[in-house]
Amino acid sequence: MISLPVQPPASQPFSGLRGKAVLIFSAHCDDAPIGCGGTLQRIATETGGNCERIAMVFSGGNDSLRAAEERVAMAWLGVQLRQLYDFTDSRLPDYWFDIKQEMLSLRDEIGEQRIGLILCPRLEDRHQDHRVIAENVWRVFRHHLIMEYEIAKYEADLGHPNIYVNLDNGEAQAKVELLLDTYPSRRCHHWWSAEAFYSLMRLRGIESNCTFAEGLYARKMTL
Repeated sequence: MISLPVQPPASQPFSGLRGKAVLIFSAHCDDAPIGCGGTLQRIATETGGNCERIAMVFSGGNDSLRAAEERVAMAWLGVQLRQLYDFTDSRLPDYWFDIKQEMLSLRDEIGEQRIGLILCPRLEDRHQDHRVIAENVWRVFRHHLIMEYEIAKYEADLGHPNIYVNLDNGEAQAKVELLLDTYPSRRCHHWWSAEAFYSLMRLRGIESNCTFAEGLYARKMTL
């Protein structure tokens, strides 16, 4: 890949998460590393590791290979994989209330005051599994900042982010290498490639006047 200059971020917006908990919700193994793997690196750097990062993945628990891949990826990102469920992939709407209850249990266990940020898929995501996770996040976490991550796919449902997390070249490269090296089971997909992952980060970088970025979506911010 051509080495490109990048303007380092001038601010540290995630530094206020020190001592807080960040919750990451995914429908499938690999969703969060694809959608916010760079953002999770930024959070770790800016908080000096003084921020608990907790993930729940709602399918894949019955697939030993995919489950092992996800555990390795989450460990590399410094994220505690609290639960990897075995709800049926592509049929998560059938478990709508079960998913809500698991989120409620996690919220009550951690304590609402300790939760600083929620990361989840987009409400407009056309994949039904992604969408049901987002719908339940918005019903359970009514007092918290929610940022939705995006995943490029066949459905062509990318939107217009209103938050951009600028990534330096090292963070972007680490994200791509993590995806390619940690998820060998996904290589069966023609789109699982460095070019695909770099291209979206590069596009979002153009939109935020840097080289690489991840786009996130925030609907409400209460000050």
